[in-house]
Amino acid sequence: MDVKVNNMGFKFYVPELFYEADLVINVPKPKYMSDVKITCALKNMFGCNAYPRKFVYHWALNEAIVGINKLIKTDLVVLDGLVVSGKYTKKLNLVMSSMDPVALDAAVAKIMGIEPKSVKHIVLAYRERLGNMNFSTIGDYLYAVREFPKKGFKDNLREALASLYLKVMREE
Repeated sequence: MDVKVNNMGFKFYVPELFYEADLVINVPKPKYMSDVKITCALKNMFGCNAYPRKFVYHWALNEAIVGINKLIKTDLVVLDGLVVSGKYTKKLNLVMSSMDPVALDAAVAKIMGIEPKSVKHIVLAYRERLGNMNFSTIGDYLYAVREFPKKGFKDNLREALASLYLKVMREE
């Protein structure tokens, strides 16, 4: 399927089951990622593109993330923040849900200590009307989450290896 985001065209291979399903539930885990700052609900859907060599989209990853979300609409997002990792693994006991993946990603960015307006795919998704960057919380106050673990050695190593892999694949 073809889609345009930010005047860029993309072709995605969306499995038919997404269009046949009565309900699509997205269950992401929050993580840091150097290319896009965070990976959560919006980025999690990028994995639903059935094209096996997803690195070909990395030249415009933020736009590609928004593009796949334009094609596959989620009815509900349930965040698994029970245990998260960064510099160290931490038990946050955090579960969040929303019918708006943009709002959920904005809330998670705040929890991670990142300004949501600095995350390009969140801003693009908002501009493409996939959701709202404003959010309100129900239940325990959002900022009761003490500290999301910052990036650690494992995250930096994973990002370095991913960058090297992408560089090698581009050269082939």
